[in-house]
Amino acid sequence: YNLFSLFIFIENSIYQEEMDRGYAIQSTINVPLSSSKQYDLLSNELEKRPDIAFTSSTHQLIGFGIRNESLVFEGVDIYPQRLQVGPNYLQDLGVSLAKGNWFTTTNADTQSEVIVNQLFEKQAGQDLLHQTLSLAGRQMKVIGVVEDFNTGSIILNNKKEPLVITLGNKNAHKYLVARSNSLSDTELNLLM
Repeated sequence: YNLFSLFIFIENSIYQEEMDRGYAIQSTINVPLSSSKQYDLLSNELEKRPDIAFTSSTHQLIGFGIRNESLVFEGVDIYPQRLQVGPNYLQDLGVSLAKGNWFTTTNADTQSEVIVNQLFEKQAGQDLLHQTLSLAGRQMKVIGVVEDFNTGSIILNNKKEPLVITLGNKNAHKYLVARSNSLSDTELNLLM
């Protein structure tokens, strides 16, 4: 029985490591934040290091704490998952943009913009680029459509879901995300 369990554990580990989630997780670390000042301090220090490829911030981590939210499109209630991120979080993790644009920090209107995934667009039954959705009582313009990626826990919910992505308030972000192109996961963890 123990040998069988070990075999299953090893097979599952290999599967999870080789699985295409639609974004990069190798050599990436998520650091819980207690304040936006802590993000600024850590980010500034990490970005000085040549072995750090990027730092980003996010309110929720992909795979943890994403919840469904009511959204209205053309009078129909839809309940996609909602992910609140920092301006470069999606690009930094290697999420692919199918069409449209990413969020930018130079655009003053980013709080009324959303990016959706292809599954959400398919559920809506039409091209959503430049369409307006109502999210939490606010009118939001679709500026981009990303390719589908796994938003659930790979252990408990290993499937892709319709998704709406909003630019979160930097002061409410709970995680700094850093990735290295040269450090291993272990080295990156030791750095933090």
